[in-house]
Amino acid sequence: MPCRFLMQLLIEKHISRLLILLSYMTEIKRELQEQGMTVDHALQAFQGGS
Repeated sequence: MPCRFLMQLLIEKHISRLLILLSYMTEIKRELQEQGMTVDHALQAFQGGS
Protein backbone atom coordinates (compact mmCIF):
# COMPACT_ATOMS: atom_id res chain seq x y z
CA MET A 1 0.00 0.00 0.00
CA PRO A 2 1.48 3.37 -0.99
CA CYS A 3 -0.56 5.12 1.70
CA ARG A 4 0.92 2.91 4.40
CA PHE A 5 4.40 3.55 3.00
CA LEU A 6 3.81 7.32 3.19
CA MET A 7 2.65 7.03 6.79
CA GLN A 8 5.76 5.00 7.61
CA LEU A 9 7.92 7.68 5.99
CA LEU A 10 6.17 10.47 7.89
CA ILE A 11 6.50 8.67 11.21
CA GLU A 12 10.21 7.96 10.65
CA LYS A 13 10.77 11.57 9.64
CA HIS A 14 9.08 12.95 12.74
CA ILE A 15 9.99 10.26 15.28
CA SER A 16 12.83 12.34 16.73
CA ARG A 17 10.49 15.30 17.22
CA LEU A 18 7.90 13.03 18.81
CA LEU A 19 10.51 11.61 21.18
CA ILE A 20 11.69 15.10 22.13
CA LEU A 21 8.11 16.17 22.75
CA LEU A 22 7.44 13.06 24.81
CA SER A 23 10.52 13.56 27.00
CA TYR A 24 9.61 17.24 27.38
CA MET A 25 6.09 16.33 28.52
CA THR A 26 7.47 13.74 30.94
CA GLU A 27 9.78 16.39 32.40
CA ILE A 28 6.88 18.83 32.87
CA LYS A 29 4.80 16.11 34.52
CA ARG A 30 7.63 15.32 36.95
CA GLU A 31 8.07 18.99 37.86
CA LEU A 32 4.34 19.37 38.46
CA GLN A 33 4.28 16.29 40.68
CA GLU A 34 7.19 17.66 42.72
CA GLN A 35 5.10 20.79 43.32
CA GLY A 36 2.15 18.62 44.35
CA MET A 37 0.11 19.42 41.25
CA THR A 38 -1.43 16.98 38.85
CA VAL A 39 -1.52 17.57 35.11
CA ASP A 40 -5.30 18.10 35.38
CA HIS A 41 -4.83 20.88 37.95
CA ALA A 42 -2.23 22.54 35.77
CA LEU A 43 -4.48 22.36 32.71
CA GLN A 44 -7.41 23.80 34.65
CA ALA A 45 -5.24 26.64 35.93
CA PHE A 46 -3.93 27.26 32.43
CA GLN A 47 -7.41 27.30 30.89
CA GLY A 48 -8.75 29.49 33.67
CA GLY A 49 -5.92 31.98 33.18
CA SER A 50 -6.53 32.50 29.48
